[in-house]
Amino acid sequence: MGELDDSAVDLAKGIETAGWLFGPAGRGWWGGIEVSVATGPGSRSLKAYGEVTLDRDYVHDLCELYRREDLELVGGWHVHVDSPSIPSSVD
Repeated sequence: MGELDDSAVDLAKGIETAGWLFGPAGRGWWGGIEVSVATGPGSRSLKAYGEVTLDRDYVHDLCELYRREDLELVGGWHVHVDSPSIPSSVD
């Protein structure tokens, strides 16, 4: 089972989840953002109902890994379990 599958399981349990987005390196945002890889939050992330804290070491490792494929971090994603798809006061 992959990371995004794990995130789907978390959502089914009512646990907020998140992850990172990677795209081609060296592109400016003004040309649009292309997402090539979406990850889960990492095994050491703290996840609960209503919040998720992503693992900083994990994203560092991902940046190193994807840099070899000429990809860079372009953003993150997260899903609210039981609230509208609008930013919360914490977001």
